Amino acid sequence: MTQVANREAESRARLEYQPALDGVRAIAVAMVLFFHAGFGWMRAGYLGVSIFFTLSGFLITSLLLRESDRSGQADLGRFYARRLRRLLPASIICLTFIGIAYISGEFAFVPRFRGQMLGAVLNVYNWVQIGSGSTYEDIFATAPALTSPLEHYWSLAIEEQFYLIWPVVLLLIVRRAAGRRSTAMVISGLFALFALSSPLLAALFGSDFAYWSTPTRFSEILAGAALAAILIARGQIPAWVGRLALPTLAGLVALAVLLPSASGPAYTGWMGAIAIVSGLLILGLQGPSPVRRALSVAPLIALGKISYGVYLFHWPVFVLYRQHGWDLTDPGGFVVAVGTTLAISVTSYVLVEQVIRSAKWPNPRTLVASGALLGVSVAALLVMPVSRGFLEPNKQVLETAAIDPDEDVVELLGAAPATTTRATTAAPADGSSRTDPDEVSATTAPPGSASPTNVAVPTTSLVQDLPLTIALPETPNRPVRLLTVGDSTSASVGHALAEWSVDNSDFARTNVLWCPGC
Repeated sequence: MTQVANREAESRARLEYQPALDGVRAIAVAMVLFFHAGFGWMRAGYLGVSIFFTLSGFLITSLLLRESDRSGQADLGRFYARRLRRLLPASIICLTFIGIAYISGEFAFVPRFRGQMLGAVLNVYNWVQIGSGSTYEDIFATAPALTSPLEHYWSLAIEEQFYLIWPVVLLLIVRRAAGRRSTAMVISGLFALFALSSPLLAALFGSDFAYWSTPTRFSEILAGAALAAILIARGQIPAWVGRLALPTLAGLVALAVLLPSASGPAYTGWMGAIAIVSGLLILGLQGPSPVRRALSVAPLIALGKISYGVYLFHWPVFVLYRQHGWDLTDPGGFVVAVGTTLAISVTSYVLVEQVIRSAKWPNPRTLVASGALLGVSVAALLVMPVSRGFLEPNKQVLETAAIDPDEDVVELLGAAPATTTRATTAAPADGSSRTDPDEVSATTAPPGSASPTNVAVPTTSLVQDLPLTIALPETPNRPVRLLTVGDSTSASVGHALAEWSVDNSDFARTNVLWCPGC
């Protein structure tokens, strides 16, 4: 066997399926679930997406380089066909689910919904968000009724944009480079270029551009690509790399808990540094260690295998539950929402994704189990509108509100002796003494009198001689929380306030609970 053949055999043995990497996927998607549910202790759960980026770059580049070693070049047509079979089915199901919900009346108040749907379909959602001036923080500041179920498609768009061009670029590098080491050096140089340019782009175009844009997030995928090229170039993995697994995994979890949610490396262009830690974790899992064994347990592997579907389906499910009044930080609400997500994800994985990837139908037992899971998920969605927390019409309130004032008297306040009270205003800021021209004496109507509309009016004035000098800061110390409750009229008013609060999140946070009442 030649030296080249030996290297190829070593590379195949070394970079074959590693169960612990599915465990990493499970940890990453768990970070995202806790973060998107709104748990305050998972402040930077968006790091889970970064881990996905780096792991994806590692696996895809390993695949392309191995194929290039075997045949002299990678089959790009076959590569893109595999990507479509892997990613497209679940994405189509998710978008169809969202579209049906939209037609059924859900997400009716989401601004620019059709443009967002088009961006998700065309894998340019991140650029749609940049063009609209949206910020990632909006998904937490926006009222549930205004939250888009497509927000998570930004990361899928970045990944697909990368893989549209990366195979071609990689093959050019392999052809021009003088061996594996040169290939690894060029890819590492590309990682360094994007990692160091991202803070400059963030400074030039702002924090939202840093978070959403493709060039500022490429470094996270390239970190994994560089690691794959380096490992293949070395030919052997030192035994000590297993020691890296524990500190790097602990470091990533600590960063997800400690970094701020509305600032930090994602908003300043320094996610390349996080990607280095993720890459070191992947490297550490190439050697034996207790962490690798822990991440290879069956539950984590199972969650890792369906992590793509969990990521796709969790966000629209979370948004729907929130719109119907569920608090996902409540343990019960979180378990129900995650359970619904898992049921849909498993059903999609078994009945659609695996069938399309392998072109084989599952056995009858698997079909029955998947059908049962699908039934559970559908049942959960059907009962959701009547679950706790949903605002339902109150019969007594509706009957009282329907009284015609011309037919009956609605007593607002009891009778009280007539009084006369002078309203005063605050002294002018310059210290002068003057009387407000609008100052009047208010005398109430005699007891028992009624307005022309036959509705009793208050029979006493509650105006007091109170100083009204109030000094308000230009920006409040914390946003005011507004809650609008009522029927469809209140919904219109509340959603207008919610739209305003999205652009003025320093002043107010708005929520809307409403039901059909007229």
